[in-house]
Amino acid sequence: MDEIANILGLNKTNNAIIVGAGNLGQAIANYSGFRGSGFILKGMFDINPRLVGISIRDIKIMDIDEMSEFIKKAGYKCWHNMHSTRRRKPPTG
Repeated sequence: MDEIANILGLNKTNNAIIVGAGNLGQAIANYSGFRGSGFILKGMFDINPRLVGISIRDIKIMDIDEMSEFIKKAGYKCWHNMHSTRRRKPPTG
């Protein structure tokens, strides 16, 4: 088990963000074992304007368009390539 924890990085503290703050994202944020597994929640992001601005465990849900800048400013490293999360504007005319 220790080897698996080493591979997954569970033997150290990891900063984490949640992308998608709907029911599942909020459940993960509220799960007490999340921090106990070494994950420190630093941010939550969503595309739904009704969720943006709400706080879960003192973490304010931010618009998904703010995520890239948030990650850059904090100096976080991502485990995978980030694809563009910009919303496509509906065609005009």
